[in-house]
Amino acid sequence: MTCMNLKALPEDTDPGAWKAHLAALRRMGLEGRARMTFELCANIREIARAGIRRRHPDYTAEQVRQALFRLVFGEQLFREVFPGCDVRP
Repeated sequence: MTCMNLKALPEDTDPGAWKAHLAALRRMGLEGRARMTFELCANIREIARAGIRRRHPDYTAEQVRQALFRLVFGEQLFREVFPGCDVRP
């Protein structure tokens, strides 16, 4: 069983476009799909950092890093790792 099948066809996607999408993913292979996943994750983190910088232009690079950590890992872990820190995402 594969997770890339027509049963997962999004309602707003043409079946031919979905087949082409799946074929492209298959051609990429596992390594290519993994690389794409890591690139997407890096892009999302950069977008989140940009949002933090926009909301808090006075934050240092370290404060942006801490705010991103808080956003990604949640309040409890943030408090354990950065006790007394008061940055907001």
